[in-house]
Amino acid sequence: MNFVDSDWTFLNQRLAEHYGYLDRRLAARYGLPKVEGHEHFQKVPIPSDLLRGGVLSQASVMKVTANGTTTSPVIRGVWVADKLLGRPAPPPPPGVPAVEPDIRGATTVRLQLEQHRNNPYCASCHKRIDPAGLALEEFDAIGGRRMRYRVIVEGKKGKNVAYLSGPRVISAYDLPDGRKFSNFDGFRKCLLDDDVFVKRVIAEKLLNYATGRRIGLAQRDTVNQIVAESAQQDYGLKSMIHAVVASDLFVAP
Repeated sequence: MNFVDSDWTFLNQRLAEHYGYLDRRLAARYGLPKVEGHEHFQKVPIPSDLLRGGVLSQASVMKVTANGTTTSPVIRGVWVADKLLGRPAPPPPPGVPAVEPDIRGATTVRLQLEQHRNNPYCASCHKRIDPAGLALEEFDAIGGRRMRYRVIVEGKKGKNVAYLSGPRVISAYDLPDGRKFSNFDGFRKCLLDDDVFVKRVIAEKLLNYATGRRIGLAQRDTVNQIVAESAQQDYGLKSMIHAVVASDLFVAP
C-alpha cells in the first residue's frame, strides 16, 4: 500500500527542491536530513505538511497525466482507475467532445465535467473517474501544490504570457459508493480502504510485465494465489515478485 501512501520517499537535491523538502521551516520543525547532490538518491522521511508519499503525488505521474501545461481530471481519473484500482474506463462514445481546460478561467473544469455527467452516455464512466481526477487537481501539471488555477490574460501570446490567479481549486467529491472526501488527502485515505483492489491490480501489473501477457478472467486464480502468498509477508512487494516468478504463468512456456 506504499504505492498509495507512505511516510518516506527517495529524493535527490533537484527533486527535494521541487517538492519543497528543503524549506528551512520544515527542516527545523521535523529535523529533516540534508539532501545534497543530483547524482544520488537517498531515502528521506516525508513531513505531513508536504502531502507527498506514494505515486499519486509524484511529479512524474502528474506530468504524464496532464495536457502540456494544463491539467486534465479526466486523464488523471482514468490513470487511477486503471493503474491503481484495475477498473479501466471504456473509451468515450463517438461524437462526444473532450473536456478541454478553459485557460481564460470563464468556466471551471468542474462545471464542464458536470455538463458531461448530464449526458447519460457519459455519466456511468465519469462517475468512476471524476472523483480521482478532481482530487488530483490540487497538483499542477508538474506536481506542484496549488490552491488556485491560473488564467491567461486575454490577448497575450508568446514567451511573456501573463497569468492571473484564477478560481479556487475545489477537490471535494463523492465516490460512487457514497463515501465523501473533502480534499486529496481524504481521497487517498479512501484508496487505502480499497486495499483489496490495489493489491490485486499490483499483482496483475507485475504478472503482465513478467509474462508479457494480458491478464484477464482466465488468470484470476493465479492472481488470487499471488496475493494470498504475499499476505504471509504483510503484502510486501518483494514477496509479491517472488510469488509472480514462482507462478505457473511465469514458469510455463
